[in-house]
Amino acid sequence: MQEAEQLDLSVFMACIHTEDINFIQNQGLEVNNHNEPAQENVPLSNQTQQTLNQIRVSHGDLVALINKQLLQLSTSPKNPKEVGS
Repeated sequence: MQEAEQLDLSVFMACIHTEDINFIQNQGLEVNNHNEPAQENVPLSNQTQQTLNQIRVSHGDLVALINKQLLQLSTSPKNPKEVGS
């Protein structure tokens, strides 16, 4: 594989055309040309999507709770025992 500074910068403007794929391969880079979607583009099952949504809600609730606690700590008066120390 060629070093990054030796690559023709037009590889970053390549599309999915056969000529572009050949050009990129000729630059010494590997191309996955199996006509399979990338994993992040594969639709999730309904059950998996529901589970992810529940996790997001739980995470959002947790973040909100932490922020609320931090705000209370930052605005509450210090413990009188600590002030006199």
